[in-house]
Amino acid sequence: MKIITADRSDLEEILKVQKKAFYPVSFFYNNPDLGPLHTTLDELNEHFNEYTYLKAVEGNLIIGFLRAKRIDDSCKIESVSVDPEWQKRGIGSQLIKAIEAIFRDVDNYELLTGLKTPGNVTFYSKMNYQIKERIPGTRTIPELVLMQKKSGYKNA
Repeated sequence: MKIITADRSDLEEILKVQKKAFYPVSFFYNNPDLGPLHTTLDELNEHFNEYTYLKAVEGNLIIGFLRAKRIDDSCKIESVSVDPEWQKRGIGSQLIKAIEAIFRDVDNYELLTGLKTPGNVTFYSKMNYQIKERIPGTRTIPELVLMQKKSGYKNA
């Protein structure tokens, strides 16, 4: 497995991975309206140039991805997704570490995750992310937490 930069031609497969990863989450929340399940290829294409996309690949198969962008002195990490068949193998951790290395000149890294999504807060906490804020849920979005990690690179 390797982590490499994705390009626009990968977006269709990336979208499939995202939907596979969030499908079980929708059952957990009993909510088929979760936003990531309804993202379209057009939406990804429209905003592609705003983000750095990383993909985890095994052979020619995309098994995970994330996207991130710099906003001021922060790296905003979004859509961390690993195909359920490939989860619990360190792929998400490797994706996070790789994007942190790319955005090493920021003050901190931030991401949103479901507060009650099984294992998410624990996963990010093990990577030294801390809860900074709770965000109330809506019909399409469960209660979220903003998690943040100070950059270990900038002042090193």
